[in-house]
Amino acid sequence: MSEINDRIERFKKMAEADPQNELGHFSLARAYMDAGQHTQAVEPLRRVIAIDATRSKAYQMLGECLIKEGKTGEAVALLTTGA
Repeated sequence: MSEINDRIERFKKMAEADPQNELGHFSLARAYMDAGQHTQAVEPLRRVIAIDATRSKAYQMLGECLIKEGKTGEAVALLTTGA
């Protein structure tokens, strides 16, 4: 579990150092998801979408996180309208 925590910290620092770093936010969200921390992955994924609204994988991952949080309606809206 230490490896995943190290990844989370590394990507968190990357995202904080450059708020426009799409890859940093995306990688942070992926690390959170790999750790089973879907709630924490939501904000980095929203940030990725704010930076690049064409990043379809971010929408898919955000939808998955919202479903895991029990926010199925929000996930459906996001995945069908992209908003």
